[in-house]
Amino acid sequence: ETKSESELVAAGQSPYGAKKALATARHISKTRLRTMVDELSELDAAIKSTTDPDSAVELYLIGLK
Repeated sequence: ETKSESELVAAGQSPYGAKKALATARHISKTRLRTMVDELSELDAAIKSTTDPDSAVELYLIGLK
């Protein structure tokens, strides 16, 4: 389901943030989104176990393309 800018604003997003989020979303494929969710799940598990949280997040952000 595709959200409109007005729906995002009604849900509490700022108008600027809603516009930027929708513009970014148009450039992410469903496959890439699934990959990102998997990577974030792994990051979450690493943070909750032994990995230094700051380092783990930094490495994830560096790896984004």
